Amino acid sequence: DSMDKNKSLLPILLVGLFLPTLGACSQDNDVIYLRVLNSEDYIYIPEEEGEPDSMVDQFEAYCKEDLGLNVKVIYETFDTNETMLNTLKTGKAKYDLVCPSDYVIQKMIMQDMIEPFDFSKLPNYVEHCPEFLRNVFKDIKAADPQGVEHNVDEYAVGYMWGTLGILYNPAFKTFESRGYDVEEVMEDMTDWNILWDSKYKGTISIKDSMRDTYSVGIMRVYDEEFKELKEQYDAGQLTDEQYNKQLTAIFNRSDTETVSKVEKELLSLKDNIFGFEVDSGKEDINTGKIGINIAWSGDAVYAMDKGDGYGVEIYYSIPETGGNIWFDGWVMPKSSSLNKELAHEFLNFMSDPTNAQLNMYGVGYTPFIGGEEVLDYAKMLYDERAYYLYQYDEENDDWVYDDEGNYVPIEGRENLNWNSPEVIAYAEAQEIEPVDLSYMFDHTKGGEENFSADDMIFYPSEIGRQFSAQYPTSEEIKRLAVMQDFGENNKYILDMWENVKTNKLPVWAIILLVTEIVIAIGAIVYVLVSKKIKKDNRKRRLQANAK
Repeated sequence: DSMDKNKSLLPILLVGLFLPTLGACSQDNDVIYLRVLNSEDYIYIPEEEGEPDSMVDQFEAYCKEDLGLNVKVIYETFDTNETMLNTLKTGKAKYDLVCPSDYVIQKMIMQDMIEPFDFSKLPNYVEHCPEFLRNVFKDIKAADPQGVEHNVDEYAVGYMWGTLGILYNPAFKTFESRGYDVEEVMEDMTDWNILWDSKYKGTISIKDSMRDTYSVGIMRVYDEEFKELKEQYDAGQLTDEQYNKQLTAIFNRSDTETVSKVEKELLSLKDNIFGFEVDSGKEDINTGKIGINIAWSGDAVYAMDKGDGYGVEIYYSIPETGGNIWFDGWVMPKSSSLNKELAHEFLNFMSDPTNAQLNMYGVGYTPFIGGEEVLDYAKMLYDERAYYLYQYDEENDDWVYDDEGNYVPIEGRENLNWNSPEVIAYAEAQEIEPVDLSYMFDHTKGGEENFSADDMIFYPSEIGRQFSAQYPTSEEIKRLAVMQDFGENNKYILDMWENVKTNKLPVWAIILLVTEIVIAIGAIVYVLVSKKIKKDNRKRRLQANAK
């Protein structure tokens, strides 16, 4: 365990290291405060009795037991990147660590708002973060106020990553009533253009998010260029790097001509959709309000998990021409209260594969960290071989655990592992196509050990569902692009978005919206009246008893 490297440091030396960096960081009775700002619902917190302590509680316990430090984490959350950025700019609140998205990290470098990290103090991150993800951060550039260009990876420690795609219910009642079979719907969802097709009118919700919806508009406007690029790549005329570089350049166009074309397409799309949503899409698709939703991969996993409980089988697709891949990372804001040593310690703790796996469990997104614990957890979630190796409790819909929390092998298979010949034979008998995830786990085991090629092969029981949302294939990765900060062109996109949002909704959508509002108001009135009646009845009974 690479965390053991810290245990050899003497507590008194650590205190000596921490104290000079505290500055204005508050201390009461030798308590050291670490101030952390993160997105809502974006760290492991136990939901059921018997689950491990929260990640923050575990870090505080680690500091006390292993470092001899009395640390208190002041953990706060924000709703949007823009809210967080405004909070920092006002200077009213000071934080040691903040977790923004990729394009905001660019902005913060440009505005000289953050400090670079010392990666020698982040051994867990260095050992367990795949080269693929580190390289993506390296490829995102930002110039500071002096004009010096920096790679984002100097200023950010990756936390979670994911994609934007199409979440859909192929057996949605409206599709069925219109005569579409499941196979037809699934084929349709491999193309961004289907969102504009009138055959799906009124069944789609899109993100009330300027950047995310702009990216969908870009895929529509330059559809032919993206398809030509893919043809060239498939024909061997472009290398992986050339293909992704050209695709990314198109994806990040933000000149006035492009923005005008995107606005026209989004206005057209608006006439075809049910409405905009911020966070309700993953619920709406399960309750039957919509059949299609533009979704982030982590929300897609949540929706599919919930749908399985309802008996609703939901799917996730990254269309064949590509799309957006996004990243969230930790940064250290510049401030007089910056506690660099403890900030590094927190992120090194979070980058331990055991803790990364727990955060993956808690929030549903894919961590930047590989490692054995994350790989094994992903296999228990998604690899069909798990059902051949371990006991599963069908009644409680969960794996069987022993007293120490370990999975219980099926009797007679205790000596088998994922790569045993009979286990592979079982997976192949299910006619499951293997998926290579070496881009995510290669060289992430830790120390001098690495996973074998066989270790990084999955046999997913279902393609197009949770596994596909959590881990895109290596082929899909090549056609995904990071949407960077638009710089001076942000003003064009802001104006475009305002025009799209303020343009009136179609009449049928307004009628539906008004109907829902009336029903909601009626329900509220009913509850209030019911409460008043019950209260009056209680009052009368009390008065009667008093007499």
